[in-house]
Amino acid sequence: MKNSLIAFALFILVFFLFGCEKDVPPTDSTPSTVENLSKLNSAELAALRARTARYHRVEVAQSDGYNLIPGLDECVELPGVGGMGYHYINPELIDTVVDALNPEVMVYHHGPNGQLVLGAIDYLVPAALWDLNHTEPPMLFGEHMHFNEHVGMYILHAWIWTSNPSGMFEDFNPRVTCP
Repeated sequence: MKNSLIAFALFILVFFLFGCEKDVPPTDSTPSTVENLSKLNSAELAALRARTARYHRVEVAQSDGYNLIPGLDECVELPGVGGMGYHYINPELIDTVVDALNPEVMVYHHGPNGQLVLGAIDYLVPAALWDLNHTEPPMLFGEHMHFNEHVGMYILHAWIWTSNPSGMFEDFNPRVTCP
């Protein structure tokens, strides 16, 4: 009986964490929960969601230093692949410290009524500074961050608020489009 209750509690936790997407329900093409949990365990995801939940309102993110940066303020999309949305960046957080609970970027996309919806968070590490003391790119959640030549940074997206059929850590989401 005790094992059944534990299994049920774990099922409810996984359902709550992965089954309650705010704006887009998962489809059969969504990567499996087991695959996502292997890269970002449920405790890490719960902590990250708790830490970033207040940023569903763009105004709150802006009051905490996340803003559009001129030159990086357009909706990002790759036709035929998907979109990212708008990157609200907190320049104060950009350094060589990789901190899962303090992402440098909140990524918003347009919801069904045109409103901005928090879809992903993004981590940034200046490549030139990181490479002075490291031979490998930074890692987070078991994923190597990858180099983005356009901004000169190692980056990693985590689609923790909008389901991404391409994978939680992919840059582009086929469900996201730009106006």
